[in-house]
Amino acid sequence: MAPVVPRDRPVPCWQTPPQGVVKISFNGSVFESRSELGVDVIARDEVGDSLAWHMRNFKFPADPSFAESLAAKEALKLVIQEGWRNVILEGDFQTVINRMASIEDNSLIGPATEDIQHLVRSIPHCIVEYIPREVNSLDHKLARRAVWNEDGINHFSYFLM
Repeated sequence: MAPVVPRDRPVPCWQTPPQGVVKISFNGSVFESRSELGVDVIARDEVGDSLAWHMRNFKFPADPSFAESLAAKEALKLVIQEGWRNVILEGDFQTVINRMASIEDNSLIGPATEDIQHLVRSIPHCIVEYIPREVNSLDHKLARRAVWNEDGINHFSYFLM
């Protein structure tokens, strides 16, 4: 039997949002060999129950930064569609999170970032946060799964309480 080794730091885990806040996690995955990317969005309430989730694949080559930006935009579209006014958006790509909060983005995806920033500003109470990938593992798995969906159809499922 292998010895149990104590951890130096606690294992990060997903945290529920405060009462009355919807937390939306998003992620993007790139499959260069297939020239595809997948994105997913999961919305949860203050007890952690799923309010909605969305997976989608896109058939064109892209880099991870673009895939994550596209996932952020899909998350924001869901927020606006559902009329949620008090949200926390969380993603695991620090560069994209920083760009969403910055004033100017001179990167190749700058125009996409400007669209995202505009959408963030249109939501009355919107916080954008970085979370480590270990915490965002469900989103990462769903984004990778979205690419293997052969029909290319958007997948929405709503879980009603």
